[in-house]
Amino acid sequence: MRQLPCLWCQKAQGFAVLAAMQAVLTSLIAVIGTLLGAGASFLIQKRTAERSEQFQREERLRQEQLTSSKDLATALHEYRSAQHARWHRAHEDWDSPAALAARTESYRRRTVAWQALAHVRLLFNDVDLLHDAQTAFDCAGDMHRAVDKADLESRDDMARTAIDKYLEVAAHHVRGQLARRPIIRPPEAEG
Repeated sequence: MRQLPCLWCQKAQGFAVLAAMQAVLTSLIAVIGTLLGAGASFLIQKRTAERSEQFQREERLRQEQLTSSKDLATALHEYRSAQHARWHRAHEDWDSPAALAARTESYRRRTVAWQALAHVRLLFNDVDLLHDAQTAFDCAGDMHRAVDKADLESRDDMARTAIDKYLEVAAHHVRGQLARRPIIRPPEAEG
């Protein structure tokens, strides 16, 4: 005769299976939660790193633009000064060693100014700024063509004004980049 299992034993086995299933389900939920947390953490860190990289890239560009603008203005003022000396030496005695030295220095300063202008062209894409930079360079370059001292002074004033205008536009451009950056504020303290 076959013995029937007791009702109590069947219930105990059912509870044991349910407890095992509950443990497996709890573990599975914990693993899924951990994976989702790790994935979300990865995405947040990746986005933060990308923002930081972009900020650093923009800041390097801004610093280079600032430096190149200053270097061009300095080079243009030195070129303008050399053109002034060139004109005076040429009107004293065209063939003198001093006139030749002034012309040579003027050419050297022109080269330095041209290099600074090329650097500005590489760093900026603002059409007005590039136009003002070229205008300042051209004004400084035309100074030695003055027919008399009054014309020289007039051309010198035009060159200074052009350099100042270029600097104003460059400063506005560089400051404008700073103003366009998002301001990241810390979260407000609750309480």
